[in-house]
Amino acid sequence: MSKRERKRKYRKKMEPIDIIEKIKIPILFISGEKDPTVCAWHTEALFNKATCKKEYKCFKNGCHAEDLYLHFKDEFSKICINWLKTTSDYNQLQ
Repeated sequence: MSKRERKRKYRKKMEPIDIIEKIKIPILFISGEKDPTVCAWHTEALFNKATCKKEYKCFKNGCHAEDLYLHFKDEFSKICINWLKTTSDYNQLQ
């Protein structure tokens, strides 16, 4: 194994919890209480550690990503649209 290959093999993987404080743009954290892919407690930990403008919504009995949209379409859409309106130059475009 070459030196380069060894370096790649042992390079530490970046963990979101270790770099979240470096993000300066607004973040909308959305999770599902019953998400089998990304546990809600992990999303909440990221939210708590983030130092930027942020908001967190956990859907009770919700699962992962597109399932949240499919099962909570109106509420999910409303949260996303309101977030975009409050964190972008949306009002200046009107």
